[in-house]
Amino acid sequence: MHCRSLDHVLSLSNKYMYRSLADTSTLSSTQPQIFTSFTPVLGSLRVTPANSTCMSIMEKTQRLHPTTSQLTTRYEKTARVTPEHKSIPARFLCHETEHEPRYLPFGWSEYIHPEGQAYFACESRPRVVTEEYLYSPAIQEKITHWTGVFHDIVAAANVQLPDTVELFLALDGDSDSCRYYLVDYVAQVEFWIEEQASDVLGLPATVSDSHLKNVLHEHFWLHVEHFPSHRHSALCLNVTQLVDIFIHAQADNMTSAFSTFPYGATECAQYVGLLQAIERREPSSHSICVVARLWALVYNHRYTTHYGEEHSRLSRDQRILDIAEVKRRLPYALLSRMLFNIPNLHLQNLDALYIDQLVYIEQWRKFIRSCRSEWKLYGSWTFALAITNTLLLMIPSATRAFGWAALSICNIGILSSVGLLVTHDCARDFFAMDAANYLSDVQRERSGFQKTALAYSLPKALFLWALLVTSARGFERVLKYSNTFALGGMLALIMVVCLCLWLMSAPFRRLNGVSISSLCPKIRSWVGANRRSDSCVVIV
Repeated sequence: MHCRSLDHVLSLSNKYMYRSLADTSTLSSTQPQIFTSFTPVLGSLRVTPANSTCMSIMEKTQRLHPTTSQLTTRYEKTARVTPEHKSIPARFLCHETEHEPRYLPFGWSEYIHPEGQAYFACESRPRVVTEEYLYSPAIQEKITHWTGVFHDIVAAANVQLPDTVELFLALDGDSDSCRYYLVDYVAQVEFWIEEQASDVLGLPATVSDSHLKNVLHEHFWLHVEHFPSHRHSALCLNVTQLVDIFIHAQADNMTSAFSTFPYGATECAQYVGLLQAIERREPSSHSICVVARLWALVYNHRYTTHYGEEHSRLSRDQRILDIAEVKRRLPYALLSRMLFNIPNLHLQNLDALYIDQLVYIEQWRKFIRSCRSEWKLYGSWTFALAITNTLLLMIPSATRAFGWAALSICNIGILSSVGLLVTHDCARDFFAMDAANYLSDVQRERSGFQKTALAYSLPKALFLWALLVTSARGFERVLKYSNTFALGGMLALIMVVCLCLWLMSAPFRRLNGVSISSLCPKIRSWVGANRRSDSCVVIV
């Protein structure tokens, strides 16, 4: 499953695009009737062949299925080889010695992808490329057969394909069928010779033809990335425009905290330097592969941001899809109050990570690092508090009810901290797809991330509860051995200090998920009035 060009941002609505060819084996049963409405990218025509010819062509097309450049299995192959020692002849591979050549069908040539994958291209009309191993006679026969089938279909449809078009063929394993798609090196799009439904092809939903065009552009560049070695002169890389895009993205990240571009300012600067070096060189398979991968990334970014559409995404925290918002349920509200409203902060962060089902990997990693730091910190503090309560329980005159309650809460807090740290150990190294899969799994249709937010808040909230119970135990001891006036003065002093701390922390209360609504209405309105009178806006 090839998604390295998308390893920084992923829309989960596109997740099904990454199925393998085997996952789409049922496409043929859902295909519309061929030639009833033929709409190629390069033109529009309607063909009604004779009955006998129509049946013959339809029988062929039922076994020639459409696919896309994104549904590749090149990174998922499971074949194995067994190396063995050999006897090396004298002067092996020297210029004066000859070795038996390997033959390919007429017009076919072998090329090597920079990653090492061998593929084959045929100088025919249209040109044909395949990753099938053509040195095998059986594979040669099958590819030759399916190339002929494709030409028969095109001839029956009376379609003239220009020289700029290229055909991709992939055999369907052991089944007697083949998959194909076409790309146009001038229009720089992927297309097919018959009308297709986008959901059947595994394409994402779109809002307009121009929006769909970005997807087809992305697929074209994915094709070029997979086959970069055989058509250098026919390809317009437009590296200068790509440099401009990354320069703007670099500045956008430097001047905005909510840039929609998947790479940060540092990475954009590195790509600018890389592309400028490529621009000064003659095109090669290596440089073409790099440029194609980046163009695929750019067009995927344009799709996710609805580039050029009526409603485009200009900020990472902006919602543009019509997705119903999840309401906070009563059980969550009650539990959140019991946990000092700490879950509200985690819920807010989780929702911000998954706006319109988009995941930016840098934001995910910052979030998970922050969560793990919080769990470690409060887990260690809870452990220290548990030791303190254990020692206090050894005092004969100590009140055991408060001690056992505090110790029990500490144990639950420690277990929650350790459990969260263990289950999220690999989350720091997630790629965009991993993070999208995780967020999709933990999100519930009716409650969203509310259960996850409650779980994330347990270490901190349980520490605070254990601290309160331990403090209550201390007050109980003071009450037992002190007079009423001394105790009242001490409680009044503590309340004044707490109130001062509360008012001083007003700017940070929203960030920490703590609500002032638990105080009396008069104090709340007084604080609100002070905030309004003292507020200011700083524009940078």
